[in-house]
Amino acid sequence: MLPRWQELTLLVQRASDRPRWQQVQAVIISLWSGAWIVGQIGPPDTRLSPLDVPGRALETVGVDVRDALHSAGEFLAEPQRRTVLLLCAWVAGLLWAATTEHAQYTALAGWLLVMVAAEGLGYHQAIYRAVLALVGLVVLLYLCSLPLRRVPMNRRPRLLPRDVLSAGATAGALSGIVPLLAIGMLTTRVCRPYLTRPPALVGEVLSPIRPESTRAGGPARSSAGPAFDRSEQSDQRSRSEQQEQGGPARPEIDIPDQPGAEHDVADPARRTD
Repeated sequence: MLPRWQELTLLVQRASDRPRWQQVQAVIISLWSGAWIVGQIGPPDTRLSPLDVPGRALETVGVDVRDALHSAGEFLAEPQRRTVLLLCAWVAGLLWAATTEHAQYTALAGWLLVMVAAEGLGYHQAIYRAVLALVGLVVLLYLCSLPLRRVPMNRRPRLLPRDVLSAGATAGALSGIVPLLAIGMLTTRVCRPYLTRPPALVGEVLSPIRPESTRAGGPARSSAGPAFDRSEQSDQRSRSEQQEQGGPARPEIDIPDQPGAEHDVADPARRTD
C-alpha cells in the first residue's frame, strides 16, 4: 500500500534529519540541483548546464573559473564518453531507489551522478533515465513479490507487494525533495520561533480505552494503585508455588449440609412449652 499523504509529509520533514556534515552537503547539492532545474526554463540557448551554475555563482564573488569549467564540460561532452554517462544516469536511479529514512545519502549521490551525466547527455536524457531506473526497479521487485503474497510468513525476509510499493514511494519522495531541501530548511528555521508547540507529557496519561496501558515516560501500571499490584504479585507467587509442587491445587468445594445433621436437631434447652 502506498503511504498516506500525512506519511509523505512526515518523510519530507525527516529529509532534513541528517548528521551535521551531511546537512552541509545536502544544502550545497540542493542549491546546485535546484538552480540547475530552474535554469532549464527558457529558450534552449539560454539554458544552464550543471557546470554553469557554480561558474556563475563564483563569478558573483569575483572568482573566474569559466575557462576551467568550460574545458571540463567539453571533456564530458565528447562522444566516446557517452556510454559512461549513460551508465551514470542509470546508476543514479538505482541510488535513488536505495534511499530510505535512515540512509538518505544515496539520494545526494544520485543527484551528483545525474548532473554529471546531464553535462554530456543533456537534462532530459539524464533525468528520464534515472527516473526510469527507479521506477523499473520498483516494478521488477513488485512483480517478483506477487507469487509470494499468499505464502505463509517465516523467519526469513522476503518481498511483499505492499511493502515494495511503500518502500518505492518513500525512496521517490526522499530523492525528489532534494532540490527543495535548502528552501525547506530555511523556511523551517525562520518559522520555528513563531510555532506554538504542545506541552510535554511528564506525568501519567490515562487512555480512555485502556487506562492501565498508557503511561508517559515509564512502563504501564495499573490504575488501582500499589495495593492492586501487590495482590497481583501474591497471586502470581502462589501460582508458581503450586506449579513447583506438581500442578495447581484443587479448589476446596463447600458441600451443603444434609438433612438430619446435628445442628438441625432442636436444642432442648431452648424448647418452650
